[in-house]
Amino acid sequence: MISARSRLLRHLVPSRGWFWNKWKLNSKLKADTLIDVQTLNDLINAKYKNLRLLDTAYYMPADERKGPSEYKKETIPGSVFFDIDEVADHSFGLPHMMPTTEEFTRHMKALQLHKNDLIVCFDHIGIFSSPRAWYTLETFGCPNVKVLNGGLEAWKKANMPVAPGDLKQFPENSGSFDFVRKDSNILSMSQVNALIPKLRSKDVSHYVLDARGAERFSGKVAEPRKGLRSGCIEGSINVPFYDLLTEDSVRMKTVPELKQLFKDKGIDYSKPITASCGSGLTACIILLALRRVGATNLSLYDGSWTEYGSYPKPCLLYTSPSPRDRTRSRMPSSACKKKKKKK
Repeated sequence: MISARSRLLRHLVPSRGWFWNKWKLNSKLKADTLIDVQTLNDLINAKYKNLRLLDTAYYMPADERKGPSEYKKETIPGSVFFDIDEVADHSFGLPHMMPTTEEFTRHMKALQLHKNDLIVCFDHIGIFSSPRAWYTLETFGCPNVKVLNGGLEAWKKANMPVAPGDLKQFPENSGSFDFVRKDSNILSMSQVNALIPKLRSKDVSHYVLDARGAERFSGKVAEPRKGLRSGCIEGSINVPFYDLLTEDSVRMKTVPELKQLFKDKGIDYSKPITASCGSGLTACIILLALRRVGATNLSLYDGSWTEYGSYPKPCLLYTSPSPRDRTRSRMPSSACKKKKKKK
């Protein structure tokens, strides 16, 4: 005969299976910055508290496709569009620069996205733009941000449901909009130039990794953006972002594979590392890979080659210790030449 106490406990305490499933989900979330399709589907089915899906679809100009349009065509049900070009600081004339705290907070309030939500970022072509959204959110102190490994493409291949995207914001809920930007996550051009002596040294104490393709890095081909010189930051190391992905460029490689890749490149990821690329987008794929292997001292050169390559050569006259002082970004290369002539 079942006692009254046992009947009460059965009524008050959910089944052991419920606890076990939730424990497994939480363990998976803590284990990696990436999340797989099945785990995301389990979270959705479990109606995981404060789960927020961000569609970060982004395409290069040559693709003739636009993220907002692709979101409206199809996305994971319940997701909201995160516009990388809009959630940005537009005052520098450079693409998708990291926003100020005020600008970021304004966008998050519009999306009803809170600091402590469980946020899953995904894009439409595997892993491409979602790491940029992940790094942006992390820079503003969001502690629970994941990237869907394989993005919408992997989701569809697993026969998961899709729907047209039509949400402007998440349902209103209680939560904090107390965002503070971590400026050490972002380096300016002057700060990168200050690193060059360290990059030249054989005993490297800081790395700059470039996510562009090998031919662009070596200067063998012209840059796709007009007006930029070819080449790379002196002393930087080429780590093409596609080398971090599987052969189909949909998913990121495993942690052991990534560790071996960085080892083969001679990179000690216990030291500070700054990532760069063409415009600050695919550099975040490097940062995501590094975070997965355990690196912690990471930063992004936000202006990347769009800024750096706009100068005939590094102009060291306009250095500034402040990460928010980007006067060199606004100064034409002709001004740099004139200053050097007068010296």
